[in-house]
Amino acid sequence: MGGRIPPEWVAGFNRNQWPVCAGIRMIVFIVAWDLLEELGFEHHLYRFASLPQTPYTDFAGFGPFLAPFAWFSLYWGFVAGVIVGVSILLWRSGTDDDWRARLTAARARFRGLVRAVIGVGGIGAVAAASWIFYNTNVLNAYVPSMEAADTKASYERTYRKYQGIELPRIVAVRADVDIFPERRSVTIRGSYRLRIRTAAALRDIHVSI
Repeated sequence: MGGRIPPEWVAGFNRNQWPVCAGIRMIVFIVAWDLLEELGFEHHLYRFASLPQTPYTDFAGFGPFLAPFAWFSLYWGFVAGVIVGVSILLWRSGTDDDWRARLTAARARFRGLVRAVIGVGGIGAVAAASWIFYNTNVLNAYVPSMEAADTKASYERTYRKYQGIELPRIVAVRADVDIFPERRSVTIRGSYRLRIRTAAALRDIHVSI
C-alpha cells in the first residue's frame, strides 16, 4: 500500500462526516451561548429558543409571566418554521455538494408549501418580534444583568460612607394591606414607630427607597 489511504476510506469519511460537523457546531453553539450572556447579549429575542421564566405561586398563579412566555414561544415557533423551510431549500440532493448547485435547486424548490411556510414564518416572526421589542424596550426599560450589577456596585460605592451612621430603628409597624391580584396592585395604610438609640441629635435622616 506504500502508506496511501485507500480511496474507499476517504469516500466513507466524506459520506459520514456530518456527525462530526454536527458535534462541532453544537460545541460552538454552547460556547457562544454562554459567551453572549457574559458580554451582556441576553435578550430572549436573539438567543435561540430562549424563553422567560414563568414562576408560579398559589396566590396569583402564573400572574403576568404567562403572556410574555406565550409571545416568545410564538416568536421562536415562527423562527423555527423559517429555519425548517430554508433547510429544505438548501438540502443536498445527489452527490453534487457545490453551493451554486444548491442555490439553483433552492430556487426551483421555492414554491408551494415551502414558500408558504417561509412566508408565514417570516411575517409572523417580524410581527411577534416587533410587539415583543415594543413591550420590553419601549414601554419598559430593558436592563441587562451586567448593567444592573454595575448600577448596584455604583450605588454601593456612592453611599458606603453612610454605612456606619446611626439611624432611627423601626420598633413597631401597624399596617392595613389590601391586595388586588387581578389589578396587580396593593394599597397599604399604616404607621411606623421609630426609636433613636443615641442621645445625640440627628442632623440628617437617610431613607432608602
